[in-house]
Amino acid sequence: MANVKQTDILTGSIPRQLLAFFLPIWFGTLFQQLYNTADTLIVGNFVGTRALAAVGATGAFVNLLVGLFVGLCSGVGVVVSQSFGARDYDGVDRQVHTALVLSVAIGALLTVLGVVLASLITGNPYLTAAGTGYVNLSMFFAFATLYPDAQVLLFFFIPVKIKWMAILDACYFAYIIFFCAASRYWIGVVLPLVALLNFFVFFAPEIGRFAKREQTRTKQAAHFHNAVRQTQREQQSQGYRHKCAVCGRTDVTNPELQFRYCSKCAGYHCFCSDHIFNHVHFTDENP
Repeated sequence: MANVKQTDILTGSIPRQLLAFFLPIWFGTLFQQLYNTADTLIVGNFVGTRALAAVGATGAFVNLLVGLFVGLCSGVGVVVSQSFGARDYDGVDRQVHTALVLSVAIGALLTVLGVVLASLITGNPYLTAAGTGYVNLSMFFAFATLYPDAQVLLFFFIPVKIKWMAILDACYFAYIIFFCAASRYWIGVVLPLVALLNFFVFFAPEIGRFAKREQTRTKQAAHFHNAVRQTQREQQSQGYRHKCAVCGRTDVTNPELQFRYCSKCAGYHCFCSDHIFNHVHFTDENP
């Protein structure tokens, strides 16, 4: 949590902090309404009036589930607020990620139960599963964002990381959107886009932080490789392999010394045994 930018809603401009807190909730509610609109549009045009009436009849049950998750989110908000007020940022990180994983798991479980029950009632498993397919695929992006290096066994014996499966998922989304757009089937374009927008609303800050971390890591790697090449050129021209960055002694002038590289310094710097634990670390600002 130390290298993550914190947003403290307890200080600063009150209207700005309220907007930052309000907009994600508002967008989530908007996309939930878009789901209802898409369901009404598709069912009313392609299934029939009876199916449309059935969608309206299940509104109370859907509102019950939404109210359940809103209550759970309120409980999580209380726990997170207490930890944040106590400046327990490790606790905040643990509680938020636990809540996200539980939300994805419970949502997937309810989706599976809903598909099974609706298929048993209607006898039409294809249309029932197709209505939730894009939502399930977009939920997989949430898990891949939180745990990109987690590994699963494909077909029970092929190890595959979650991030590579997420890339395949993104390719599938792109194929569906392109194919439907080329066929002028605009409903088929809107449905996956709405599912993806729902993901981006909640995970856009996490994606931005990940992009910044990757950019910083790339710069550090480039700086390290440049320092390695420069050190190797110096070694080849002056005939030594190791040189202390503090006192300048080398393995040629002082063969009795041992030399080590510091992992906390920015770049590729070597130190003798007298200075490996007694030196000022090099940084990007002070190379």
